[in-house]
Amino acid sequence: MPCRARVWCEDADVTLYVRAVDVSEEGMCVRTARPFPAGSRLRVGFSEPEGQAVAEARVAWSRPDRSTPAMGLQLTRFEVGEQIFDRIVERAQRRADRLSRPEPWGDAPGRD
Repeated sequence: MPCRARVWCEDADVTLYVRAVDVSEEGMCVRTARPFPAGSRLRVGFSEPEGQAVAEARVAWSRPDRSTPAMGLQLTRFEVGEQIFDRIVERAQRRADRLSRPEPWGDAPGRD
């Protein structure tokens, strides 16, 4: 489900600040000019008004050579804030549900 969340990803040597563009119950897709290789183990974190979440993740796929480089992160274990991530997923699901239901013509503003 589409989302917009700022995320940090780090391994032992590098920390990247990236944008999540898609989220699911299992993980997220993030855009970055410098994706980690598939199979890498990372720590990821994000903050919301309700608090912070930090999780361990595995890079499920990595696309460094595309016009919009990205990587898919499978969240494997939460250190803190699993409920924060659940709220992000719930908000993304509600937003996706709203966008998938077209408004009836009779309810559209300016239509008689």
